[in-house]
Amino acid sequence: MAHVRQLAAVGIHEAGSRGERRAAQYIREQMKKAGLSVTDEPFTFQSFALEDAVLVAGSVEADIMKLGFNPYSQKGPISGELSLVTATGQRSILEAELDGKLVVLAGNDGFNIVSFHKNPKALVSVSAPDFDRLKASGASSGE
Repeated sequence: MAHVRQLAAVGIHEAGSRGERRAAQYIREQMKKAGLSVTDEPFTFQSFALEDAVLVAGSVEADIMKLGFNPYSQKGPISGELSLVTATGQRSILEAELDGKLVVLAGNDGFNIVSFHKNPKALVSVSAPDFDRLKASGASSGE
């Protein structure tokens, strides 16, 4: 459990990030302390960066603060049924039907729970005012 705590303390370790390098260094050191032979094997991966992302639902546009999706799943805009999630507690998210939908959250609360426990087409975080405008519009689909 001490190792889990140490790796959690490193923070997020997405591929290519400082956190990933710190986590890898910690694991390398621990394996060497255990008497194992450690070798780094370089590899390449394709990364994606979004410069600008906007959610369009009917006549409402919302700037995306945070976006999660599988970049290998399709090319071009992602579109589909919207699910505006207001209750971001773990239980409410686990009970919600979110798989295959464009899941929209106000802020980042619940983002990790949805991404770990559900399979949305895309997961979008927008500002609270944008979320309220989307909800008030009654739009059921977006892109």
